[in-house]
Amino acid sequence: MQHIPAETISQAIEILGTNGTDEDQIWDRLCRLVEDPISVGRLFVWPPEAFGYVLISHSWEIGLPETFSACSANGKWHEFELKCEPVFVESVQIATQIYHNGPREVYSKMAQRSALLNSMNNTMEADSPVEGGQLNGPALAGIPAEIYLPSAEGNG
Repeated sequence: MQHIPAETISQAIEILGTNGTDEDQIWDRLCRLVEDPISVGRLFVWPPEAFGYVLISHSWEIGLPETFSACSANGKWHEFELKCEPVFVESVQIATQIYHNGPREVYSKMAQRSALLNSMNNTMEADSPVEGGQLNGPALAGIPAEIYLPSAEGNG
């Protein structure tokens, strides 16, 4: 897995949290931060999930996910601990800081991109109870499991 510096993650959050920017523009701007397409995908997916995660943790009494799933090239789904994705871990720290200190506009824009928060909203719109429940972790599309697998498993 390619290392992505904390400063690059912060820059990605600025890009993702900008109003009036369409998905193609966001992707193009992220591509200028890192060259590897998988790293671009990680910067596109994980920061919003971290912002949703932090918002959910401050807003509801619900069990937060500790894992996520990703699919390998052979079609097998694998489960991984969230803490094994450094972009998520760093983004949670940044999200927590912005949650408490602002700017709120950036926080709101980032959290709105979160599949975890979208799942919570869908549950509430269906009038299903969320308090005391357990939230499942995200299932990734476009980020291969191989980057998280030990190399021997990733090649099989």
